[in-house]
Amino acid sequence: MIRRQLINRHVIGRHCLGIGPFTWASMILCLLYISLNIFFMFYPGGLTLDKRRRCGILALSNMIILYASPSMSYLSDLMMIRLRTWRYIHRAAGWMMCAQTGGHIIFSLTSTESVSRGETAAISGIIASSSIVLILILSLPLVRRFCYPVFYVTHYFLALLVLITVWMHLPSSDKSSWSMVLAITTTFGASFVLEGLYMLYLNGACGERWSKKIIEKRVDSSIGIYLSPGRPVKVLPGQYVNLWFPSLNPWSWFQCSSFIVTSWSPKEQVLLHLFARCPSRSFGFTWMLLWRATIDSQRNITFFSGPHGLSVPAPRYETVLLIASDAGILAVKPYVDQLFHCVKKRTSKTRRLCLVWKWINGLFQDDIEGDTRIKMLQISIYDPKRLCRITPGQLGTRGQVYQDSANFDEILKKEVEEHHKRRTEDVREERGEMLVMVSASDTIRYDLQESVKAYSRWVRFVELDYQPS
Repeated sequence: MIRRQLINRHVIGRHCLGIGPFTWASMILCLLYISLNIFFMFYPGGLTLDKRRRCGILALSNMIILYASPSMSYLSDLMMIRLRTWRYIHRAAGWMMCAQTGGHIIFSLTSTESVSRGETAAISGIIASSSIVLILILSLPLVRRFCYPVFYVTHYFLALLVLITVWMHLPSSDKSSWSMVLAITTTFGASFVLEGLYMLYLNGACGERWSKKIIEKRVDSSIGIYLSPGRPVKVLPGQYVNLWFPSLNPWSWFQCSSFIVTSWSPKEQVLLHLFARCPSRSFGFTWMLLWRATIDSQRNITFFSGPHGLSVPAPRYETVLLIASDAGILAVKPYVDQLFHCVKKRTSKTRRLCLVWKWINGLFQDDIEGDTRIKMLQISIYDPKRLCRITPGQLGTRGQVYQDSANFDEILKKEVEEHHKRRTEDVREERGEMLVMVSASDTIRYDLQESVKAYSRWVRFVELDYQPS
C-alpha cells in the first residue's frame, strides 16, 4: 500500500506546466531538500551580511553536486541509479544554486553595512550570476530543442565560466568559501582524470589496437554504426555507450552522443551494433555522422565510454511484457535476445514473452522481414500508417500485424489476467512475477504508468534508459 501511494501515484503529471512527472515520493524528497536549504539560509538569525554569506556558501555546496563529474553516465553508474534520476538531482541542484545566488545578491544590495570589495570582484560576480541565469534559460525544454546542436558546447563553456568567475569573486579571507571551491575543483578534477584514463583503457591504450568504427547509411534511412572496441566489453541488455568523435566538427570536442547497444551476447563483445534514426535537423551530431557515411570517410578518431545504464534481470520473471514505439525497439531487442538464450539454456523462469511494437515509420523494414526468430514469441506490431509490407497473418500463429492503433490498457489488462490465471492454476511453490518494460513516447509511458497502478502489487513497471523522442 505504501509503495502504491508514494512511488506509483503522481501528484503532477508528465509535462504539466513544463515540469514533472512528480510522484508523492519525489515530491516529498524535493520539499525536504528545499526546506533544508531554506532552514540553513536563515538559521541562526543575524545581520544581513551573515545571511548573504550563508547564501553564498550554500550555493557553493550545491555546486559540488553540479561539478561532481564531467559525465553524468559514469556518476549514475557509480551510484547505481538511472541516468534520468541523476538528471533530476542535477536539475534540482541547479535551480537551488540559482535561487541562493539570487538571495546572495538581494542581501548584498539591501545590506546597510558597508563592504569594501574591489572592482574585479564585483565584475566577476555579475558575470557569474549572468552565466547561471543563461544556463537555466538554455536548459528549458523549449529553448534546448531549438539550440540542441550547440547546447552541450554552450553548457560546458558557461559552467567553466561560472567556476572561474566565482573563484575571482571570493574574498581571500573567507576560508569556508575557499574550502568549498577546493572541494569542487578536487572532485571534478579527480573524476575527470579517472574517467579519462578508464576511457583510454577501453579504447585500446597500451593494447594492440585502438577502437574502430564503420558508419553506413541504411536503406530505411537509418544510420548503422558498427563499433569495434579496443578491448572486448561485456554489455548487458538495455545498456548504452557514449561516442566521441573529436574531429567530426568544430564543436565535437565538447560533445558526445549516446547510442543504445542493440547487439547482445553472453560473452564479451568485439563488435557493437549501434543504430540511429535519420536526423531531423542539420549540423547536429547524427547529421554529421550521416554526412561522413555519405562521403565514405572512416578516418575520424573514435572514442567510446561505457557501457552505461542499469539492466533489468528479465529472466527472473515468469511473464515479460515488452512495449515499444518507433525506435524504442532498439532498447527492447537485446532483452529478447537474452531471454531466448536463457530459455534455450534452461536458466530462465520466463514462461511467456510478449512484445508490442507501435510502428510509426519505415524504420527497420528489412530487419522485420528477414528475422525468422520473430515467430518464436508472441509479438504484435501495430502499423496505423500501413508502412509494413508484411500482411496480417504472415507472421504465423504467434505473431500478428494490426493496421490500427494499439490499446495499451487492454493489452496490459489481458496479460495481467493471463499471468494471474497461470499463477492460480500452477501448483509449484516457486512462482515468478510479471515484468512490464517500456521504451516508448511520453504519452504511452504516462498512460501505462496510470494503468499499471491497479496491478502494482505483483507487476513491476520499468522505463528503460533509452526512450524515443
